[in-house]
Amino acid sequence: MSQSYIYESSIEKNIYNFAQSFLEKKLKYNPDYIKKEGKIQIQDIRDIKQDLKYKSFSNTHRVILINIDSITLEAQNSMLKILEETNTDTTIIIAINNHNRLLDTIVSRCIIDKDIEKLNTNYNIKSFINMDIEDRLRFIESIDNTQDFIINLISYIIRNYNSIDNVTDKLKKLNEIQKSIQNNISSKLLLIDISLNM
Repeated sequence: MSQSYIYESSIEKNIYNFAQSFLEKKLKYNPDYIKKEGKIQIQDIRDIKQDLKYKSFSNTHRVILINIDSITLEAQNSMLKILEETNTDTTIIIAINNHNRLLDTIVSRCIIDKDIEKLNTNYNIKSFINMDIEDRLRFIESIDNTQDFIINLISYIIRNYNSIDNVTDKLKKLNEIQKSIQNNISSKLLLIDISLNM
């Protein structure tokens, strides 16, 4: 599973709740926690790189939360190197109000999760998961924006993974699907693929 996440939100409370939920659900111990926020510049990313050179304080896991109001191109290029070189004992959460403001090379290395309060959707993900295959396929035909629905589905499964069977396999599959979306493969075909493999 990816060690890097993009959480799309502009609501400070929800960013904090997502980070806390991540710590509680995915990490069963007390990790080192590094936070950068606001106008992110290259020096902020250099500071993170410097911190990563040292052994973790708790000798367990590190979580880096980068809450972005704005970010320079130089900082993004530097961040890309961190994403490429991150060890399995480090998880990076990038919080931003629109992931399209980030370089495609950064987005492609992360799992995207969207703030439920930010989403403007009438789709009920839980109902979709509980449908039989025929109902799912009919539902897919009725959706106007299948790409948004896939991202929402990925977000739901990540957020509720404790209650979903075979979550590791599903997350691996969804990570592959997200990469396919970024490679402009038909989102409707990808959603059909998800339906057949749920």
